[in-house]
Amino acid sequence: MKKNKSGFTLTELIVAMGIIAILAALLMPAAHRARQHVRKQRCKTMIASIEMALEMYRTDFGVYPPTGNRNGNTEATNWGATPPIVNLYGALTTDRRGGPYIGFRPEELDTSDSLTKILDPWRNPYVFVSSTGGQINPPWHNTRTFDIYSKGPDGVTTGGDLSQTAGTGKDDINNW
Repeated sequence: MKKNKSGFTLTELIVAMGIIAILAALLMPAAHRARQHVRKQRCKTMIASIEMALEMYRTDFGVYPPTGNRNGNTEATNWGATPPIVNLYGALTTDRRGGPYIGFRPEELDTSDSLTKILDPWRNPYVFVSSTGGQINPPWHNTRTFDIYSKGPDGVTTGGDLSQTAGTGKDDINNW
């Protein structure tokens, strides 16, 4: 009597695994592009939400949060290479007057030092420059309000954080 062996041969399994590997290799770049697109959309949405929260802040306080130095001091400061991150988180989450104006998930924040920073989808802090406070480096693009931008996936911006070209890099995402 002859036994019928069912199953796959080693050659068939290797061919099937090779086809799966080729398909996976073809799909990986498309999946990466889709993830980057989602991150960019999430960044644009966050900037729009922060803009809305800043407008509510201005309605209650009469001014936008001033750009200050890392200690929260709003005196005119020459920033040099340090971006004017300001305590934007503190201003938007204050419980004074009509606040808080926006809420954040823990993964959107960097609490590693005394100044809580709002992070973009690539874990870089958003850069915020306000027209309030008469600082040395006012916003270049929205001169009567504020500039806010993300440095995008590469984490760098054109010309430095406070130059006229800041926030205009090929992958930067901004509010102008």
